[in-house]
Amino acid sequence: MKASMTSFRALSLERFACALLMSALLCGGAFAQGSQTRIVGLVIDAQSGRPLQGINVLADDDAGTVTDRHGVFALSLPPGQRIVRLSAVGYGPQAKSIAVHADPSQGLVDTIRVSLTPRVIELADQIVIRATRDEPTAAHRAGHVMQTMKAIDAAQGVALVRRANFGLDPSIRGTQPHQVGVVIEGMKVFHACVDRMDPVTSYVETENLQRLEITRGAFDLTQGAAVGGMINLVTEKPSFDAAFSGHSQVGFESAASHRFSRNVFNLSRGDFALRSSISFRRAGDLTTGDRSRASGSPAPVLIPNSQFAKYNYKVDVTRRGRHHHFELGLLADEAWDIGYPALLMDARRASSHLAHVEHIWAPDQPLLSSVRTKLYLSDVDHWMDDEDRDVTQRRVMRDMHMPMEGHARTWGLLQSAQLGSQRQTLRFVLDAYQVQAFADMEMISVRPDVTPMYLVNIGDARRRHLAITADYQRWLTPRLQARANARVDAADQDLHDTIGRQQMKATWGAQDPAHRFATPSLSLTLVYRRSPSSSWTFGLSRSARLPTPLESYGFFLFTPADNYFYTGRPDLGVERSRQLELSWDYAHDGRRLTLRLYDNRIYDYITGVVQESIFKTYENIDAARLWGIEVGFATPLAAGLIIHGDASYTYGRNESFDEPLPFVPPLEARVGITHESPRVLWGVNSRWVTRQDRVADQTTLEDETPAFSLVDVRAEIRLWGHYRLDVGIDNLFDRYYWEHLSVGNFPSPGRNLRVGLEFGF
Repeated sequence: MKASMTSFRALSLERFACALLMSALLCGGAFAQGSQTRIVGLVIDAQSGRPLQGINVLADDDAGTVTDRHGVFALSLPPGQRIVRLSAVGYGPQAKSIAVHADPSQGLVDTIRVSLTPRVIELADQIVIRATRDEPTAAHRAGHVMQTMKAIDAAQGVALVRRANFGLDPSIRGTQPHQVGVVIEGMKVFHACVDRMDPVTSYVETENLQRLEITRGAFDLTQGAAVGGMINLVTEKPSFDAAFSGHSQVGFESAASHRFSRNVFNLSRGDFALRSSISFRRAGDLTTGDRSRASGSPAPVLIPNSQFAKYNYKVDVTRRGRHHHFELGLLADEAWDIGYPALLMDARRASSHLAHVEHIWAPDQPLLSSVRTKLYLSDVDHWMDDEDRDVTQRRVMRDMHMPMEGHARTWGLLQSAQLGSQRQTLRFVLDAYQVQAFADMEMISVRPDVTPMYLVNIGDARRRHLAITADYQRWLTPRLQARANARVDAADQDLHDTIGRQQMKATWGAQDPAHRFATPSLSLTLVYRRSPSSSWTFGLSRSARLPTPLESYGFFLFTPADNYFYTGRPDLGVERSRQLELSWDYAHDGRRLTLRLYDNRIYDYITGVVQESIFKTYENIDAARLWGIEVGFATPLAAGLIIHGDASYTYGRNESFDEPLPFVPPLEARVGITHESPRVLWGVNSRWVTRQDRVADQTTLEDETPAFSLVDVRAEIRLWGHYRLDVGIDNLFDRYYWEHLSVGNFPSPGRNLRVGLEFGF
């Protein structure tokens, strides 16, 4: 939106000035009338900044008009507060409140500028992190969350894999984290740790997170072809609103003595703007809930070795112009001393750097809206060891220290071109990148008579990936809209480390570890708008997911989730998915109802298959299936008071082994009440999770999870000036529980008091 406003200001300045001059000349007799004031406005496309012709403009006193070919309209309205409504086929309607002046000293010509957003078929839920309360997105506002994972966890159909009090991994609708694509504004970033201690979601802190775009399933192929879905982390950009602005926040969370501070600064001058941020977080050992209620025995106060520390910084520079927009950015994250009680080792250090440069061209052409080009470089490093562990007492790899390193480098190019008119749009996306991954470990015995050993876990695996996507949208009738995606992925990969190649040869024989892929993906979505408040959506997709470098080339990887050692398979095939979804949405006068039914059939499903004892290899099995239902509602109870809730259930089955698909979350429901006033927002939220007794016992070692219920309370209070106080209590009744996706049944935090104070300037 900020880029759109930038294009708008540059593109429309001359036309808008001419329109104002013409309107001022035409309204020369307004002094004599005395009862009406001339209103002049300009309407533009929010994405391209191009003026829109033929937009219907209606005032609340039934005065109406349409915009001309320059996007300009004019109305004569009586003084007072008036509502002007704008609408057109292919664009979302907008209502704008304006103050019409009667005093000649206020000017005879009032001016307004309006951006209309193209009404596209939205395939991703948007959770806005830093929206103001009066923005129309407030219904999907996550509030001023203190951690990025809190915002992701609030999304329906999303569950989190917890390995510690840090670095939670998202799962969507029963799929596994490696089946979900996580990108930062479309840029591909890969974790360096073979145990996924460093998920991409840990690199973006809340002060830099503008919104989350969460796609369930493979219906939007513009970001990737993941069978589970995509999560796009969209970051904040420099603002031209003020010469100098910013905000700072300090806070505390009691469950792990988590302290944090965040600072954001924004500078602008002319067509240049700069935004920078820096944050610091440190947490001690995690406190669990009251275990005595569940087991009758005293609970440990703390979980030892569950601490972490990190800092994060981001710098962006923007230059705007009439047709060209340039952006340069750097995002960096450094973490250290991270305890992972559920794993064999702890993270000594985790480092991530993401740099990019982007150019946006918005030409004055009737069909071509914009061309975006982005180059980026990602560098992720990870070091872990077990030096602080008593290795003589553990069950796996006893008497052995195992320091490990992991590195992942990614170079990428993203380019998109959008064409369209009011009835149809066509966007092409080029997504090209190369990833290079390496990980190794030493095995050093505590007994001096045992010779140390060396192992390569992933031997300099390199993948070159090219994808081209076409995204077409069209209004078929005034009520029926269609969106179709076609994507082709091509990739080649190989191992470049000598030891890594020898290990694969010893396991799989003389076959060449190099492999090539070329696979198409398709999706079609139809939306029938039965009325302005009700719509039906039907989605169908056929997609393909390429195996990850770990699934192809990983060697001797211990997975604590099921206590097996995994080895990759170089000739592993593509995982294919066929998905069907039907949904109904209703929204009117603040009331909202949603219903989604989905079915995901996955063929050549990639999973670990037991070979002998505690060893598995990744294999393609025939089929797996995930189907489920999601419902949601929201309705006002009184002025500013809303009750809202949702529920979701996923049923998973491994059809090849005729058993439940492992690590699928159980039935979950959430109900909450939120009240907003000019100075205070408060809410009470509850969560119920049923027992999960559908567990796998052939392909993995999975245990059942007991049911639990939670209550959270929170409040946002606007204090004097630009101060805001955020307070809340998570797990109010101090329940002891763990999620079904928690590795080793790692417990979640107990009662957690959250306090944050923010100051803006």
